Amino acid sequence: MNDIIRKGKRLAFLLRHDEEYQFDEHGWREVSDLIANHGYTMELLDEIVETNNKKRYEFSEDKTKIRAR
Repeated sequence: MNDIIRKGKRLAFLLRHDEEYQFDEHGWREVSDLIANHGYTMELLDEIVETNNKKRYEFSEDKTKIRAR
């Protein structure tokens, strides 16, 4: 499986079902957490968000947070 697809599927889990993370009241997760603890880079997150044909993810305006739509 393509690495970006695999990382995208993992991101979907981390943004929708990760019971160990405390999401804020709007479902946002800190981008810094994904970078520091889950092996993502800002470039990879940008690519996943931009190339997902179903537009499953979105960044906050300042790109410090990300969530599933």
